[in-house]
Amino acid sequence: MKTSIFSLNCSVKNVEQVLEHTFLLTVQADTTKLKFRPAQFAMVSVNLNSFPLLPRPLSVYDQREGEIDFLFDTVGIGTKELSHKKKGDLLKITAPLGNSFCLSDDFETGIIVAGGIGVAPFKMLYKSLFAKGKKVLFYYG
Repeated sequence: MKTSIFSLNCSVKNVEQVLEHTFLLTVQADTTKLKFRPAQFAMVSVNLNSFPLLPRPLSVYDQREGEIDFLFDTVGIGTKELSHKKKGDLLKITAPLGNSFCLSDDFETGIIVAGGIGVAPFKMLYKSLFAKGKKVLFYYG
């Protein structure tokens, strides 16, 4: 399925620390344009006009009407600055990018195995499978 890629300025709604170095970023976004499938990601520019110049690839953790959640670890200057964003700050988001999970419907139970920040894309996968009536086992370490 071919999707269009958009580059939009989105407003920070909330940044919440969920673990020592892990944050949940929620942005307000036009989700009619930025519509993600499980395992897709976005390039997020921390600042619109200055350092750090390069955008950061962030996995989409969840999506609701008008909102997108990104789960990320602080591993450098850019993600540390991102963790300090305040409500109303603007971020440039280019998305949706990447391939989604390729799933057939010829199974009854899905098994998801993930660890650390690698867990980020699996919430949307779980929701997608559950909506299709599939059983899901989730193992995290």
